[in-house]
Amino acid sequence: MPPLLRPDLADRVVRVTDYECVRGCRRLLASESILAGGSSGAVVSALQRSSSSIEPGATCVVVLPDGGDRYLDTIYSDSWVDTHLRPYPNRSPHHEQDRNEV
Repeated sequence: MPPLLRPDLADRVVRVTDYECVRGCRRLLASESILAGGSSGAVVSALQRSSSSIEPGATCVVVLPDGGDRYLDTIYSDSWVDTHLRPYPNRSPHHEQDRNEV
C-alpha cells in the first residue's frame, strides 16, 4: 500500500472492471470530446454507478488523472478491446450499443 494512501479517509470505494474503464473513456470522448486514459474512464464509470446516491441538484467534481493519447492502439481500438477484454460477462464483442455509446 502506498505510504500516502489513507484508506480511513475514503467514504466509499467503487470497483470497476477494465471494460467499464474503456466504456468510461469512450463516453467521455463521445459526449465531451475528452480523450482520456483508463484511470479517467474508471472515474467516469464509478461516478455513473454511484449516480443514484448523489442527491438531485448536488455539485459533483471529478478529477481525470490521465490522457488517452497513449492508448489509441489499446483502449480506443475495437479490435484490441475485443481480443483482450472478451472474458468479461454481459458483453458481446460486437454489441452495437457498446460501440455507439462508448
